This record gives sequence, C-alpha cells and structure tokens, in this order.
Amino acid sequence: MLLAGSLAITCTTGPPPTVRPVAGPPLRPIVLDGTFDDWNVSQSTLLQGTADEQFIYLLLALPGGPVNLQGLDAPGVMMLNLDDDSATGGRNLAVPGADLEIVFSPKVGRRSGGAQIRFPGRGDTWVSPDIADLVFAPTTAHNRFEIRLPRTLQTPDGSLQVGNTIRWALAGSLGSSQGSCDSGPARPSPKRAMDAVPHCPTGATRVVSWNVEFGGILDHPEPFVRIVRALKPHVVLLQELEPGQSASDIEAVLNRGVPGDWTVDLGPVGGTLRTAVATRLRGVDMPVIDGLKRIDSPKRGVRAAGVRVMVPGAGEVAMLSLHLKCCGVAEGPEDMTRIAEVLAVRRALAAANATRGLDGVLIGGDLNLVGSRIPLELLIEDGEADLGGQGNLVIVDPIRPSGGGFQTWEKDGQRYTPGRLDWIVLSGSTLQTVNAFIFATEELPASVLELHGLNADDAARAADHLPVVVDISPRQTLK
Repeated sequence: MLLAGSLAITCTTGPPPTVRPVAGPPLRPIVLDGTFDDWNVSQSTLLQGTADEQFIYLLLALPGGPVNLQGLDAPGVMMLNLDDDSATGGRNLAVPGADLEIVFSPKVGRRSGGAQIRFPGRGDTWVSPDIADLVFAPTTAHNRFEIRLPRTLQTPDGSLQVGNTIRWALAGSLGSSQGSCDSGPARPSPKRAMDAVPHCPTGATRVVSWNVEFGGILDHPEPFVRIVRALKPHVVLLQELEPGQSASDIEAVLNRGVPGDWTVDLGPVGGTLRTAVATRLRGVDMPVIDGLKRIDSPKRGVRAAGVRVMVPGAGEVAMLSLHLKCCGVAEGPEDMTRIAEVLAVRRALAAANATRGLDGVLIGGDLNLVGSRIPLELLIEDGEADLGGQGNLVIVDPIRPSGGGFQTWEKDGQRYTPGRLDWIVLSGSTLQTVNAFIFATEELPASVLELHGLNADDAARAADHLPVVVDISPRQTLK
C-alpha cells in the first residue's frame, strides 16, 4: 500500500544523500462496487487490508481464472484473528486466536453455494453471514473480491472490536497460506450519497425498477404505497409478480402512492412469475416482447414486459422489465439460460425498431448476475445497433444512500450475502442519467423518513430487493 510519507533517496557525489518525503496520492474511500481502482492492486499478496472508522476491508486476490466465491467446487475457508490477541478466539485453527471463520461454498459441489460463519471460542455454531454483516463484491465470477466487515462485530458473548492488524489464514479452495494485513482506520469513510430523497428535475422522467418478491405489492401494499409516494415515479418496472395478480389491482396500489392515470402492462407468465411495466405516461404495448422465445428452447419464454413509453422530449422509448433466470454459477446451465434470454431480448428490440422506429431504450430488472457477467455484457454490447445506431448501451450505476456500495438484494437469515442483482441500462445516444440511487430506507436520516412519512424498515418489509431509481432526460436538452 502506498502511503504519504514514503521515502525516495537521491544519491549525489560530495555531500551525503538527502532524504525527501514523497507525497503519494491521497487514500480514497473503499466503495463495494466490484471494481478495484480504489485499491493498490499491484501487490501480489493474496490478502491485503485497509479500513475506515466504521469498516474493515479485505482484498482477496486468488491465482488462476475467475470463480464464483459462493459457488466453488469445494469449500473455501478464511480464518481471521481480528483483535490481534491469540489468547481469545479459537485454539486449534491455522491462526491462533482466530475470532471469525468464514466458509465460502460450505458444501462440496457448485450447486450448494453461499457462505456461513462462526465465532470460534465465542459460540461455535455456524450461522448466516448477515450475523457478521459480511458483504463482498462482485458476486459474479472473478479472481479478486473486496470484502467488508464492521469494525465492531456482534458476537454470541457480546461484541468484538477489530484491532489495527489482522492475522489471517486461507484454506480449502482458497489455497493454503497465512499472513497479516493492516486494519487501522487509514481511509476516509465513503461520502454519503444522499441525505434527502432526490427530487426528479423538471423535464426529467423517473423510472423505478423493483423486484417485489412474490407479488408483495398486493400481499402487503402499505410499505410500497409509502415508497411510491416518496419517489413519485413516472414508470415502474416490476418483477416477480404472481400469475393471479391483476393489472387493475396493481394500478390501484400505485394510484394510492401517486394519483394519476396509471396503466400496467403484464408480461407473460414464466414458470410461476411474471413481469410488468407500469406507467402514468402515455404508452403502447410491445407484442414482440410479450412473445419472446429462446432459440435454444422455443417452447420457453422469457420473463419480460415491454411498453413504448412517450418520454417528454425524448420520443418513443422502449421500456423493458426483465427478470432473468435465477441462481447457478458461471458456465452452468442457469448462466447459459440467462445468455439465451438476453439474446432473445436483443432480437426482439431490433424487430420492434424495424417495425416502428424507436427513439431510445431503457431496460431494467433483476438480471440475477450470480454466475458470469456475460449476460450483462451481451445486453449492452453494440446495443445501439438495435436502434439503428452504433455503440454500447450505458450501464446506470446507482448507489446506496450511505455511499458504501451497489448492493440491491439483501435478506437476513439467507446463506447468500448481499449483492447487486438489479440493473438498469439505457441508450446513451438519446438518454442521459440525471440521478441514480438505490432506495434503502434503513440508511436514510430519521428527519428524511419523517418528512416523507416513511419507516426505516419500509424497503426491507416490502421486498428482499431494493428499488433502483434513475431519472432520465433527453440527451439533447442537457448541458
């Protein structure tokens, strides 16, 4: 790690060499976004660490090709002595005094993934990783992973304060090695991304993509109504509706949040679920999206819904709500299905544009990127060609209110850690992002919650996926 105060020695003849401090670049906050430009990744160590006042961060760099950390062929073990005291924690582990043991993919076989943890010497029961507030990124296959833990962990016998040095050991599918790394609070904390609910600017259009978890918008509508009232969207892309839920009932819930002439276009049922596009702007159904079929399996549809939405200043924009196949690992059958589904979407968009020209496209939904990133890359690569143009579609990067990460899915008690499953992409040639954020009500200040009539747990009560929000404007009107 390059720190301010590193030394450079200049040698000359005559007088003794002078020693001058060299000011390195200021250390940046670590944001869990699955990229590593805020780390010094030139180091070859398997595990390096850093920290701010609230969290510690570990960068795990594995040799070889990309893997799914929660979908390994065999368990991968990480043991951490967090308080730098060998007299506490476990006694018979590779790290004396290990306070936390994390097992990624705890069962043999790639279909038995997830993670579990225990606190050796403090309560040896294996529990869900959310007990330690464990988060890492990316959840897609990679050979580097940034891992975050709080500086103060709640353990079965109280709390554990992380020291300034962590001693670690890796075992199983993570290799066999030991070492130590820094965990002193050397980094600035991430800058808060929002201390208020952002206002949608005049002339912009607010789109929300939301997986409502098994039709929760009708099963328990109250938190949905409060969130819709606070966000005031123009378009809502819904995933995970149930087959028996009607458009009129969904419209009634949205109208309770934002009174208006809402219309809901339901996509076809895929398995036991379906998607929808809800809009209070004028829109036209897209039958070509409703009839999506995969070439590799012509009898199988795709959970997608589409509407040509008349976006002020931008014209006719294809808005698609997409819910790709769940689960699996890179190169597994589920990942192959996601790839086939995306290719079907691309063909349908090109056909829709050929039938009646589109002025833009916005695709949002639960892409279930837990295997590879290939489905996302295929969705955006040369995506402007579907509109008769050139270039890739643009990935929208919304962030949570805390500014600490991009995680859109989280649920306590699950074996999988929080991750970024929900994405929005759009045609950058005609549309531009004004605001983009993940609406995690638990991270909003109490004063903001009170102002908008929200509860801190509203987003978590509504669904296990958080609303992803983007405000778009026609590119030509922005300066």
